[in-house]
Amino acid sequence: MTSTFSLKQSTAHVLHQIITKPLWINSTSKAKLPQPVFISGPPRSGTTWILETLETMLNARRHWEPIKGFEQDFFKTQDKPLRGGGYRPQIFNATDLPELQSFIHDVMNDGCPTHIARLKNPNLSPFANLTRLSNANVTIVKFTASQRLIPWLGSQFENRGLNILRNPIATISSQIKNRPPNYKDNLSIARFNEQTLSRYSFLKPFYNKEISRELRLAINVCIDFCIPLHDQNTYEHHAYLAYEDLIDRPELFTVIPNFWTLSDHVQNIQVDSTKPSSTTKAGSNVLVGGDPRLSWKKTISDELLFTIRELMDNFGIDCYSEAPEFHHDKASILQSRKIIGYGNLSI
Repeated sequence: MTSTFSLKQSTAHVLHQIITKPLWINSTSKAKLPQPVFISGPPRSGTTWILETLETMLNARRHWEPIKGFEQDFFKTQDKPLRGGGYRPQIFNATDLPELQSFIHDVMNDGCPTHIARLKNPNLSPFANLTRLSNANVTIVKFTASQRLIPWLGSQFENRGLNILRNPIATISSQIKNRPPNYKDNLSIARFNEQTLSRYSFLKPFYNKEISRELRLAINVCIDFCIPLHDQNTYEHHAYLAYEDLIDRPELFTVIPNFWTLSDHVQNIQVDSTKPSSTTKAGSNVLVGGDPRLSWKKTISDELLFTIRELMDNFGIDCYSEAPEFHHDKASILQSRKIIGYGNLSI
C-alpha cells in the first residue's frame, strides 16, 4: 500500500514538472491574466462550495489551499512533524516567517501551485483540466486555516479577496462531524501568542492549561472569525459574505464578480446547492443534514453549546441560529446583509 502511494506521488510529481507546471507558467505570461483573487474562511465554512461555483461562473483555475502545501513541504525540509489543522500562522512584521512571506508573495503573483493536486479540479477530466489551465480567465486562490494572515494580506497586496463568515456553532459542528478517523478527543495544551492574549484577554485563564480538543476547536474558530473583521487593512480590497446569506440568496453569487472587477468574465450563473462536492472527501452537498444554518443542533451537546455560546459572547459574536449578526466591542452591530451588495462592512 505504501509503495503504491509513493508511486502515485512520484508519477504526479513528474506529470506536474513536465506538463501542468509549464502550462500554468506559459498561460500566465501569454494571457496576461488579472491578479489572482482569493476566497478565505475557516475549515468547514463553505469555501469549497463557493470556489466550485465561482470556478464555473468565471472559467477560473484554482490554487487550492497553498498554505497547506507550504506546511507539508517546509515542515518536511525542517524535519518537523506536520501541524495538521493546528497550523494557523500569523505575520506581524517583515521579520516574521520569511519563508512563508516569500511563498505567499509568489502565490499572490500567480505563481504555480507546488503540487498537481492543488490545481486539479476533480470534477473535470484530465483534458478539461488542461484546457482550463490554458484558457482560464483568472486564478482563484482558496485559503483555509489562514484567517490570521488576512490582516497581513490586506496590508501587503492589492489582490481582491472574499472572506467567508459562517455561524461559529455550525462551523464547529461541521468540523466535529467531519473529523479525521485518527482524531482523538484527549486534552491538549492551549497556547496563544502575545497579540492574541492582548486583544482577547479573557483567554488568559486557558493559556498553558490543558483543555479539551473541542474547546480548543471552539476557541480557534472564534479567533479565526474575528481577526479579519477587526482589522481595517482588509476593508479596501476584501469583502465579507455570510455563508448563510448565500444559502438563502444564491443570486448574491453574481455580486462577487462585480466586487472582484471580473463581471466581464461571467460565463455561467447557475448555482446548485444540491450537487455533491467534487473536491471534499465527504462528497456531500451543502444541504445534507437539513438547513445548514441549524445543522449544529444534531451534533453539539448542550454542555458544549453552552461553552461555545459563552465564548462567542466574550468575543462579541452573536449568531446562534439565523443569518449571523456581528458585534464589535459590544457596541456597533454589523449585520451580514450589509456586507456585499449592500455596502461593505465598516467598523
